[in-house]
Amino acid sequence: MRKNMPKFCFTTAVFLVCTLMSCASPPPEEYVALLDVDMALEQAAEQFSSLLRTGTTVAIVGIDAGEKAPSVSAYLLDELTLYLVQQGRLTVADRVNLDAIKKEMNFQLSGEVGDASIQEIGAMAGAETVIHGSLKFRSFVGSNIWSSVNYPSYILTLQALNVTTGTVETMYRETVKLNNYLSQWEFKIQQ
Repeated sequence: MRKNMPKFCFTTAVFLVCTLMSCASPPPEEYVALLDVDMALEQAAEQFSSLLRTGTTVAIVGIDAGEKAPSVSAYLLDELTLYLVQQGRLTVADRVNLDAIKKEMNFQLSGEVGDASIQEIGAMAGAETVIHGSLKFRSFVGSNIWSSVNYPSYILTLQALNVTTGTVETMYRETVKLNNYLSQWEFKIQQ
């Protein structure tokens, strides 16, 4: 029994070191290279501000992150509003007014909503362009059999729709990772 003890101790030590290394390993490069959702929202605001006519009134109707994650949707909406206002080229419709209009129309962004409904909300808010979008789970990045850690990625899609013509004026799409604040709702977005 004592002859096998050093072998057992060595095997156990190697197993523990390997286990600890896999738990403490940094995220894979492909995950690190993904844009943080905040940076993506800032890029989208820059794109919309540069491609839409200066002074255009926009209404951000919502960004759907699923019915189980309304806090995520609210955060994304607030951040995009902030970035658009900071750009200073577009006029952003008052969110309180938009919320009242949506409530009056009994409008929920979760699920499939037609462009006509979105246009109607924009028109009632006095907007020329309506921005709406979604954040959806895409896949796990860099997962392997040696790691118990998964790194989720998401697709952020935003669309600017002309209220009068119903045409898509511009669109933004990016694969993103969540910031630390949004990570607490990660499971709800994936569903």
